[in-house]
Amino acid sequence: MFIPTVSCGLLGMYSFYKRELTGAGPLGFLMLAITWWSTMYGLELLSNDLQQMRLLNSISYPAIVSLPVFVFMFVMAILDRREWFTFKRVVLLFIVPAIVNLTMWTNEFHWLFYTVSEIDTQWPFPVQKLVHGPLFWINIVYTYVLLVGSIVLLLREWFYSERPYRTQLSIILLGMAFPILVNLNYLFKILPVGYIDLTPVAFFLTSLFAALSIFRFRLFDLRPIAKETVIRNLEDGIVVIDKSDILIDVNPVSVKLLEIDGEKALGLPIDDAFSRMPALLGFIGSTDSRSEMVIGERIVESRKTSIMSKRGRLRGHIVLLTDITDRKRIEEALKESQEMYRTLATTDMLTGVLNRYSLDQLLERETERSRRYREPLSVIMFDLDDLKKINDTHGHHAGDTALKALSFQILSKIRKSDSLGRWGGDEFLIVAPSTDLDGALEMAEKLRTEIDSGEFEAIDKLSISMGVSSLEVGEKDYDGLLRRVDRALYESKRRGKNRATAI
Repeated sequence: MFIPTVSCGLLGMYSFYKRELTGAGPLGFLMLAITWWSTMYGLELLSNDLQQMRLLNSISYPAIVSLPVFVFMFVMAILDRREWFTFKRVVLLFIVPAIVNLTMWTNEFHWLFYTVSEIDTQWPFPVQKLVHGPLFWINIVYTYVLLVGSIVLLLREWFYSERPYRTQLSIILLGMAFPILVNLNYLFKILPVGYIDLTPVAFFLTSLFAALSIFRFRLFDLRPIAKETVIRNLEDGIVVIDKSDILIDVNPVSVKLLEIDGEKALGLPIDDAFSRMPALLGFIGSTDSRSEMVIGERIVESRKTSIMSKRGRLRGHIVLLTDITDRKRIEEALKESQEMYRTLATTDMLTGVLNRYSLDQLLERETERSRRYREPLSVIMFDLDDLKKINDTHGHHAGDTALKALSFQILSKIRKSDSLGRWGGDEFLIVAPSTDLDGALEMAEKLRTEIDSGEFEAIDKLSISMGVSSLEVGEKDYDGLLRRVDRALYESKRRGKNRATAI
């Protein structure tokens, strides 16, 4: 149920974006109504509380009763009868839906819209069982008057249209058949679907067929206006070139995009007309049918189509130019955002080293690798001695500075094959693949000595306590390794800090 919701929502927004196309505006409202109905009905099917089901059904009804009106408006729009829609007539169309909504919302006071509203438990999930009352059937009559009237208008247009328009009208008629058949089945229980209403799904198919007719074929746009006007008002740039590479035509979008004088450029060889655009000339002369290029400060997607005669001879080319600068900027921003979130997900914010999640993933991989290839694996755990004293004496900012300086110093001294991460608080972990216990202890001592003898900004001296342990033969995971290295670190603390202990 939620698949139609998302799809119709996106198509609705796209319809409003393309509202200059014939029928796109009413189609957008139709899509949004289906989206609203599908959402509420989907939530109703997920609910097992009768009062909640009734509430969701009530909320969905403005969309339900508006659907046939939007269908009728869509049909009138694609038949180029938009002048029929005066404000007064539109208000009249919505009077019955408004009354129906009122009676439905007050049903519990009169029970004339639904005579029964209870939960039907014969399905694997609870469904609201609705028995329709007389006021409901008044709404059905009005709904089918609009739907059947729309079909009659489409059929009448079909008989007087040429083949290309008949194909498009047939698609819309076929789409309108789905919700009518499904709704009749729901009303009269012809097939065993119980009290589940699949009408919103059927209307979703209708909207897909309508969108296909408008956005894919776009034939209705060619009927009321001349082809020349269509070309002039396209959002994409069009360049027409004959077989001798002479510029025959450009539309205003191309003139603006290419920054040329359209009138002077017509009739010129393309080498002269586009002399400042070598990328475009190269594309026109190539065998590629699609390319992206930079023209001025804009990023342009170019598509090339050959114009063939009825005998199959080349007459020229049409080049379609689409400004994709904004899209590319959005894609680049999205890429940067994804990279940033990826970094945030794997990196400790304070120190810039691996976070605990990343360390867990790394330890799991290295443990498996160590077991498979029978290579040693060691871990060094260390923490900053007397961090609380630093915080109390110099402030928490100094403590953070000390942790950052410590992690930077350690990171600069370990091998490329080793990994450093913050385990939590002031505890850090070094994962050292292919390193036995003695080698890890030697590494720990070198690092400890380096820190002990170094000088750091804000806090002159720092020291660290370290625990060292290695994966033992037969261990299947790293839990035991972490327990041992934690115990080793504790032992270093117990023995006076600023030392390394191996277990």
